[in-house]
Amino acid sequence: MCTVCDKRFTKKGDLNRHRERHTGENVYLCRECKKCFPTHKDLQRHMNIHTSKYKCTECGKGCRDNADLEIHKFSHSEEKPFRCNVCNKQFTTSGKLFCTAKFTVERNRTNVTCATKQ
Repeated sequence: MCTVCDKRFTKKGDLNRHRERHTGENVYLCRECKKCFPTHKDLQRHMNIHTSKYKCTECGKGCRDNADLEIHKFSHSEEKPFRCNVCNKQFTTSGKLFCTAKFTVERNRTNVTCATKQ
């Protein structure tokens, strides 16, 4: 059991990897771009960006995993599967959707505004 958050694990190795998240330190360094990560697993996932494991065939961008690659592929199409549930504006990726309407509605029921990340 983790002494910080009481989460339980069946394997000691899983517990040890979990504990790394509580240190607050980024101790695993990427030799390619010098970014730091809190766990070895996070570093391994990041390293996929620097290899051709999950590389976009259209633009060559490297992604961390297949899920990120599939989302990235929307940027090359007209498809916009992510929709703001307040204003109905559509986006190619969920990362581009930053709708402030939800928070505005909670504070002031008459003003509904949405914004996108630049």
